[in-house]
Amino acid sequence: YGDMQGEKPGDLALLVVASDERRVLLRGVDAATKPTPGWGDAACPGPPAGGTISPHGIDLAPRPDGRLALAVVQHAGRDSIELFEVSGSGIDWKLAWRGCVIPTADAWPNDVVLLPDGSLIFSSMMPRSEGLERMMQASGSPGMAMRWHAGEGCREIPGTRGALDNGVEVSPDGKKLFLSLTRNNEVRRIDLASGKVEGTAKVLGPDNSTWTPDGRLLVASIR
Repeated sequence: YGDMQGEKPGDLALLVVASDERRVLLRGVDAATKPTPGWGDAACPGPPAGGTISPHGIDLAPRPDGRLALAVVQHAGRDSIELFEVSGSGIDWKLAWRGCVIPTADAWPNDVVLLPDGSLIFSSMMPRSEGLERMMQASGSPGMAMRWHAGEGCREIPGTRGALDNGVEVSPDGKKLFLSLTRNNEVRRIDLASGKVEGTAKVLGPDNSTWTPDGRLLVASIR
């Protein structure tokens, strides 16, 4: 992680759990790299300026074609979702940049999740134009979650507006969204077909979330 302003570079790394070894897999993208057709938005202009990476939320999931994709919220050079193909085995892995999704103007992405149909969902904390100082206050404008589909672009998901939209996760079938709203102190379950909020759970300062193998949703708290 670099920073939300995109002023500090970061990297993408592998942690070998058995040995606690940390291996840097990528610190930047060659600016001459061309997007791979079928990955991300067809309008992706190429890697971010200078190729610098300042990653935020990430998600790892198989694509519909079976290849393994890593989606990365990126702040350096632009706010975007960068897509990488992951290849390797054991403790030897590689990343190859394949494309990107550029959010709508003034979105400020935080976390991302890949869906089984090849679309993706990302959270937008609040309008970026309001700045980091407003983010630290309770008076910032509402955030939202957005869904990107190939050929359709990014669209707001109903039922997702709130105070500092943060972590996103989906049910295994891709039909339900679990959204962390940090300043609302809640996690919402939202039906993606209807936009209906089906339930909430009180969590103080919920941040990013992930599933355990036995089907529990783990939610980080920053309070």
